[in-house]
Amino acid sequence: MSRVRRWISTVFAAIAAVLFVLSLIWPQWIEGIFEASPDGGDGSFEVLSSVFLVIVAAVTGTDAVVGWRRARRARRTGDDLVPE
Repeated sequence: MSRVRRWISTVFAAIAAVLFVLSLIWPQWIEGIFEASPDGGDGSFEVLSSVFLVIVAAVTGTDAVVGWRRARRARRTGDDLVPE
């Protein structure tokens, strides 16, 4: 895994996690920021977006952790060709 991919995964995981926490603290943040109500005010879009954000954070976070651990193991062993 390249260094760029590890950083992209880390950044996406962090952004998704922050937006998920924002959704828990301020459920109407989408309407507040964009001044639009994509779900007509019933809250279904916020629930759907929260589920999506948790999935994105989990997947990209796992990808980042695996990548960082492989890179650390490669540096420690001196092996440049750690299997992906």
